[in-house]
Amino acid sequence: MSLASSSSFSPDDIRDLTGNIIDNLTLDERIATGSFGVVYRAFDSNSPTKEFAIKCLPKSNSLLRCLIENEIDMLNRVAGHPNIATVHKIIDDKNFVFIVMDYFPFGDLRHAIQTRCISFRDDKLVKDFVDQILDAVEWCHKQRVFHRDLKPCNFLYSKDDKKICLTDFGLSSRNEYSRSRHCGTKPFMSPGTLPVLQISRNICMLITGFTECYSLVGGYSPRCNDIWSLGIILIALITGSCPWSSPDFKGDDNYKEFLSDEEFLRKNLPISKEANDLLRRILDPCPSSRITLQDLRAEIASIETFFMTDEELDNHPKARAVAKWYASRLHLTEFTSDDIFVTARSSLRAPVMISKVKHVTQLNCATFGLPAAKSMHLAMPNLDIQ
Repeated sequence: MSLASSSSFSPDDIRDLTGNIIDNLTLDERIATGSFGVVYRAFDSNSPTKEFAIKCLPKSNSLLRCLIENEIDMLNRVAGHPNIATVHKIIDDKNFVFIVMDYFPFGDLRHAIQTRCISFRDDKLVKDFVDQILDAVEWCHKQRVFHRDLKPCNFLYSKDDKKICLTDFGLSSRNEYSRSRHCGTKPFMSPGTLPVLQISRNICMLITGFTECYSLVGGYSPRCNDIWSLGIILIALITGSCPWSSPDFKGDDNYKEFLSDEEFLRKNLPISKEANDLLRRILDPCPSSRITLQDLRAEIASIETFFMTDEELDNHPKARAVAKWYASRLHLTEFTSDDIFVTARSSLRAPVMISKVKHVTQLNCATFGLPAAKSMHLAMPNLDIQ
């Protein structure tokens, strides 16, 4: 879900290419579908054990052709870093461009978080993943490439060495200042990427307490937007969920509450006080006050734990429910002495994933085992991390 959705294509617009041979590479199975193309697993016809991932991008209209040219340019600029997906070659066909990359059999970070819960209560692994993500993003920024669509599914994951690699540079920009609105994926976008709000600074100050939380005229900083996205990715690593569907204080109750309550994240998600303090700096609505990549790296290293203790969970019922749900994803019958994890699998119904739900506010708290109390007016966080 990126840029103008009306310009993206339906998978049905591309004929099934399974079985086709492209430059001695046999397209074996479709493994992913994005807004602008599909990805196939492929093998070398001369060496069947050697597998690749091939991104197939149709040149069906001028916008798609422009995005393809942009992605190829950006890939060339950031190539050579161990945490950037390796591109072996680019094949330019009459109707398609094929980008041949390394194949990651275990998929992406989203899959690893949601289906394997790899970072659940594992501070060491969270730090390792964030370090790798920071390495990739810092390298890109040094080449003056700003990704603009950072999210877990754009980081490929290797189970064997716990390595992750950044991919999908179709929406990247080299501009320090951008006017491209709605560029990215909503839960990971910063407020500045939303359409220009026709309100004065005084009204913005009255509602949120910040005078620069939205870019009221002109554009926004893609560099600062990437940093914001890292904060949402960190929340996903800790909790398996996203805090809101969109950083829109007019349309998303969770985000509006976040702006007015410094403890919003801890009231709703099982994160430590240290992590909350850092996330407030990453998710600062004012771009000029947002933490830098260098400071973020130092802060991550200094954090003792990203997770709530069992005692803290007892005092935060909403956060407890999310921890309970996340533990159930691990198929645990026992985790700690706390009955949250001992009974998680048997007592919690499967949560509704939000891939088919437009707004988080449509969710029913009862789905997550929460009491239907009037005081619990906020919807649960977005559990479709993308």
